[in-house]
Amino acid sequence: MATFTRKEIAEGIERLGRLAIEAGIRIELVLISGALMVLRFRARDSTRDVDVAILAQLTLERLRPQLL
Repeated sequence: MATFTRKEIAEGIERLGRLAIEAGIRIELVLISGALMVLRFRARDSTRDVDVAILAQLTLERLRPQLL
């Protein structure tokens, strides 16, 4: 099963940030579960998925076409 490393998670979050800046919107993310353990606590080297909550529905709708 494929996993996401610390570097890949960070790069994905940075990409999302760049897309938000280009769209002129501010986003807030909440990392949860495995991604949080990998990035913040360094409890393991990778995770099977990246769970994140984007704290604005409008933000998600505006960025969705670029994320897919």
